[in-house]
Amino acid sequence: MARRTGLSTHVLRAWERRYGAVAPKRSGGATRVYDDADVLKLRLLKRLTESGHAIGRVAGLSTEELLTLLRDDSGRRAPSRNRGAERQMAACLEAVEAMDGARIHAVLMRSVVMMGSSRFVDELVVPTLYRVGELWERGSICPAHEHLFSASLQRVLAWMMERLAVDGEAPVIVTTTPSGQRHEMGALISGTVAAEEGWRVEHLGADLPADDIASGAAAVQARVVALSVVHETSAVSLINEIGRLRDRLPGDVQILVGGRAASEHREELVRAGAIWLQGLGDLRNELRGLQRRSGLSGDR
Repeated sequence: MARRTGLSTHVLRAWERRYGAVAPKRSGGATRVYDDADVLKLRLLKRLTESGHAIGRVAGLSTEELLTLLRDDSGRRAPSRNRGAERQMAACLEAVEAMDGARIHAVLMRSVVMMGSSRFVDELVVPTLYRVGELWERGSICPAHEHLFSASLQRVLAWMMERLAVDGEAPVIVTTTPSGQRHEMGALISGTVAAEEGWRVEHLGADLPADDIASGAAAVQARVVALSVVHETSAVSLINEIGRLRDRLPGDVQILVGGRAASEHREELVRAGAIWLQGLGDLRNELRGLQRRSGLSGDR
């Protein structure tokens, strides 16, 4: 079912239990049995939630009502999709330059509600982070501006992860940054993406030695450790930390490494036992693939 709908098992169960999205029958062995109408409805709900609709507001609609809503959304949003993200980024940057933290937070919250989690991260958060970084490097803004934006964004991402939180049966991912990497925004963004994919996220903060990361991962029985590497670093130091972490984790625990500086060392990262992520699309694909291969998306 997870493969047919594109939803993780844990998101699927939450939609069933909390919102009554579908009511599958049970076979003699207590296995859930979904018919074609259930599959269609779940696919429609997935597309609508990705477009920004709250699951609680659309789960009770009929298939015909969902199709109508989707057609209306496509006609209304397609021409203005990119322009909407650009306007929100412009409003956010204006608030950053004005050192107006309340307005930054308001723009971000309004955007995530309007755009939905995936679009918010891909089309607003990532481009705006790059833009803020460029402005800082050119001297157009000072470190205080960048820190204010980061603090506001962290609050919103934390709220998103809490809102997307899944039940205790979900697979666990640990997000953090390796020793010497003090910028944790990439790890927080990865956590938000993972939460949307149905994973339970344990964020350990920034700048952790390999031994501490391994201990934290073991304590929560993590299936994945996701690391963000943003600042340029010594290849030897980074690869040594990754190798040490690989040695201290069980073989079936995946190490995913992304971030601007990680690309410079992608071949060494792979040799050290990690998986290099070019972007958030790679992260989503790896998490979905792991769920399929390990049976975490099995239908029971």
